[in-house]
Amino acid sequence: MGKKNREKNTSITTSSLVRQQDQTFEYLTKTFNRKDGPIQSICDITRPHVDSFNWMLKEGLMKAASTILPLEFETNTKLRIKLKFISLEIARPKVKVIAGANRLSHYVYPAEARMGKGTYSGTLHARILAEIFDQNGKLIGRESYDRNLGSIPVMIRSDACNLANMNTKELCSKYEEPNETGGYFIVKGYERILRLLTMTRRNYPMAMSRGRWRQRGPGFTDRGLQIRCLSDDQRGIENTLHYLDTGAITLAFMFRKEMYFIPVVMILK
Repeated sequence: MGKKNREKNTSITTSSLVRQQDQTFEYLTKTFNRKDGPIQSICDITRPHVDSFNWMLKEGLMKAASTILPLEFETNTKLRIKLKFISLEIARPKVKVIAGANRLSHYVYPAEARMGKGTYSGTLHARILAEIFDQNGKLIGRESYDRNLGSIPVMIRSDACNLANMNTKELCSKYEEPNETGGYFIVKGYERILRLLTMTRRNYPMAMSRGRWRQRGPGFTDRGLQIRCLSDDQRGIENTLHYLDTGAITLAFMFRKEMYFIPVVMILK
């Protein structure tokens, strides 16, 4: 009887394991053969990172290029040349492969960067406008040309990534997880992520009290008003209005890593 019970229990356990394996195989088959994209609720975890990088690709680079001051110089022939950026663009990661007499472009995928201990990056292209002026300041020529400014890491699953808009089946064919969410970089084969920092609300004045403000100079108190201002390309600077013990107000701000103090009365004049 004991032997029969053991055999019966063994058969029940075996059939249970087979049923679990069948269910697991069925689930994996459905997951890897899905024609839609990764699960949206999982992608929402890294969505702020991907959206931020996509904004840089579509608008941020153009706004950054517009803030770069033009470079002007004079030649030996007394001609004045003015150089300025027109546009910046990050290309999709790819390499050139020589096949016989032909040179072909091969798109690189994140799995290749991981296995090859490489950096998943794209080329940063810049279009530069050159304007030529004569001795009287009259424009006599204008020409634009493209230049390669090097490589820059590309965020996984961003618009510049070769995995963008791929469904689950296509992701698996590129040796990626079916629910690859992205939002990180691959540098020298390692996955790296940029941390999001919690900052004070932009363009919103906040009255506060900080004891270390007293150390900024004679007459300074611990009271002031601070506001974080941002430009169009999202570069920020913190401006602080310090209340002095004389009743005056001084504006403090950082410029090129140096702190400047200007009385508000001088600004109003």
